[in-house]
Amino acid sequence: MNYLQIVNKVMRRLRETEVTSVDQTKYSKLIGQLVNTTKSEVEKAWGWQHLRGTATVNTIPGKFRYSIPNLEQGFVMLDVVNDTNNYFLKPATSSQMNEWFLIKPVQTGEITHYQINGYDNNGNPVVDFYPVPAEATVVHFNVVAPQGELESNADTPYVPWELLYLGAYARAVEERGEDGAVSASRAFMEYQSRMADFIANEANQSPEEITWSAV
Repeated sequence: MNYLQIVNKVMRRLRETEVTSVDQTKYSKLIGQLVNTTKSEVEKAWGWQHLRGTATVNTIPGKFRYSIPNLEQGFVMLDVVNDTNNYFLKPATSSQMNEWFLIKPVQTGEITHYQINGYDNNGNPVVDFYPVPAEATVVHFNVVAPQGELESNADTPYVPWELLYLGAYARAVEERGEDGAVSASRAFMEYQSRMADFIANEANQSPEEITWSAV
């Protein structure tokens, strides 16, 4: 279900007139904002399979700092793999990196550690490797990364659309008061219950991942 269809589903439940574009009326714009607010909340609640991906960095001998392409703020790192030599890299703390680069003689060799160190001008995260790479290496970053905001009518969310519908509806009820016999608390309970159902279903597919963030 796309962005416009989700907005119209919320509009129907609120007994409002459907629109042909999310930006058609002030109220449809508001519902669109509530859909995106809910999307962000849902994305943070669990490491959804549809949000998982891999970003790749190719190191150059003698260079330790790189931008990770196609990633923005809000991503969660799952693991980092040295694909050239087939092993996992370990995360390093700022104190460790300061010790290795500023206090001790800097080492060059096969990289073993990484640290995310801010963002570049394009909003992509910057990573430092240690030791300083001595060879060209392919490094894969396996991440859970949020989808950008839904903007066009035809945009389709990666997370379950039903949760965006229920969450946006609950927020709309909260914003304007009780909707007939439905209170905001009851609407949020329905949303949170379905959230738990969807997360439980994904957790059953990956039983090793059993910790989730409640909303």
